Amino acid sequence: MAISRESFFEKIDSLIRSEGFAFLCIGQDVNAPPYAYTVGLTETYACPELLIFGVGQDTAHAVFHTVFDKIKAGARFSDGDVLLEVLTVPCSIKAVSAESALPFALNVTSRYEDTEQIPTFQQIVYPDRAGVLPWEPGYDKGLKRIQTELWTALIH
Repeated sequence: MAISRESFFEKIDSLIRSEGFAFLCIGQDVNAPPYAYTVGLTETYACPELLIFGVGQDTAHAVFHTVFDKIKAGARFSDGDVLLEVLTVPCSIKAVSAESALPFALNVTSRYEDTEQIPTFQQIVYPDRAGVLPWEPGYDKGLKRIQTELWTALIH
């Protein structure tokens, strides 16, 4: 049974009020890997919204809640910061332009379109099986189709 648009946004509002944020998982399709993103970090903690690609709902839940606990405790992340204890491997935070993120985070656009708040975005990036991050020499290039590299739009 399909949920109405109004019910969907009521659910997001309820989660943001009770939990501080909500997140949505988008399944894999022919043109894109699965991904997840947050909604509400901007208004609740004045933090960037987060995205992660190539993971399922359970992993996204664990990652976002671990990072959210750190944010709630006062942590703020800058481009290139390393996140430990998020996955079984060190991850990195990368700044992402709104222009790159918004096609993937459409509900963020809807949430803030009539407000003064302008969301920013960060992507949680994880290494390949050898522990190499996408911008490091030796990264498994086959993973580029799984972990969409939104941060590259900021590279000049």
